[in-house]
Amino acid sequence: MKQHKLNLMSNSQLADALQSLDIEFLLAGKNVIKGLFQIEDLIAGLSCCNEARLRLALIPLFLQHPQFATIVPSLMDKIPHNAQIRVWFNFSEKE
Repeated sequence: MKQHKLNLMSNSQLADALQSLDIEFLLAGKNVIKGLFQIEDLIAGLSCCNEARLRLALIPLFLQHPQFATIVPSLMDKIPHNAQIRVWFNFSEKE
């Protein structure tokens, strides 16, 4: 299976992607990008973001969409160590 190459998103794209998933944690622009992004890219982008509010958006993302937690293990070796720590502490896998 071909591995997905991460595409880090801009801050406005991250906010728009969150809004398209019905997460109104941040104000987004009017260009909601429904379906035009990979969830891996969103999680990686949020975890690597330089803006604290966007990094914190991992919490409502995983609360509202716990199914995304299954993506985390395969994502961990694709993101920097400090981002790995952020992701690891902001998700929990339900069994």
